[in-house]
Amino acid sequence: MNEEKMRILQMVEEGKISASESSELLDALGSEQQEEKALQKPSMKGRKLRILVTKPGSEKPQVNIRIPLRLVKWAERFIPKEAKQELDDQGIDIDEIVGSIDELEDLTLVDVTDEDTGEQVKIFIE
Repeated sequence: MNEEKMRILQMVEEGKISASESSELLDALGSEQQEEKALQKPSMKGRKLRILVTKPGSEKPQVNIRIPLRLVKWAERFIPKEAKQELDDQGIDIDEIVGSIDELEDLTLVDVTDEDTGEQVKIFIE
């Protein structure tokens, strides 16, 4: 239990405030904590899913795609059922991935380099 709640309960125990007053304080404290959590949650606004494909020795990427995260979440509903099933068969739960997009911070999702060709594929959130 956090410090603020303990102080409120202690004030009730000491008779400094009534039970109804403590209830109001605890409700206010709960909504304040929810607001703090909402502020800490990274916003999807302006964030992108970025896909880069580069060949060795090339200064420019062969593929450089930036997709707004909001669009990714919206477009998920258009993935054909067969494709979702194939991903699921491979152990990839696309619904879970898309559902957790707004919780992602800046991170690399995929970073693969082909040992033979040196080609690199990198997918990350920015």
